[in-house]
Amino acid sequence: MPFWLFSSELGHNKKQSVPVLANFYIEPNMLPGLSLKAGLQVDYLLQGKETLMGNTTTNTDSFHRVGISIPAGISYEFHNMVVDLRYNIGLTNFCNHKVLDETWRSNSLWLTLGYQFKM
Repeated sequence: MPFWLFSSELGHNKKQSVPVLANFYIEPNMLPGLSLKAGLQVDYLLQGKETLMGNTTTNTDSFHRVGISIPAGISYEFHNMVVDLRYNIGLTNFCNHKVLDETWRSNSLWLTLGYQFKM
């Protein structure tokens, strides 16, 4: 199920993330509520800032606007509570700087605690 996620993983930069994940439930009779997650996440850079020699400027031209990552993880649901541990593997380079020859990937570890409401 896709959902919107706002994060600022890249220091001063702000991005919008849309993960689309599939849940694979592990043996519902023995371990009810335990599932593996895998999918694809698209990131869109909303604001890019860079600091050079102590001066911080807004500069989205130094960064690629769209990024792709692969989230994978495990979650457990118990009654209405959810615990989710996910690792995002960044596939695209966010650095688009003309002078720097660097690779910046957005790899991150997420821990989510949640409560599910019955609809």
